[in-house]
Amino acid sequence: RSDICSNCHPFYTGKQKLVDTGGRVERFQRRYAKTQQAQQAAKQS
Repeated sequence: RSDICSNCHPFYTGKQKLVDTGGRVERFQRRYAKTQQAQQAAKQS
């Protein structure tokens, strides 16, 4: 027997919370930019 049903599950009731991934993407882009700068600095040296 399953504890999940279409009457009470957040996906079906429309009460689900959306996960904020925007912060993760921005953090990745900042980290990636730092590695790119470090690689360019190493090439110039």
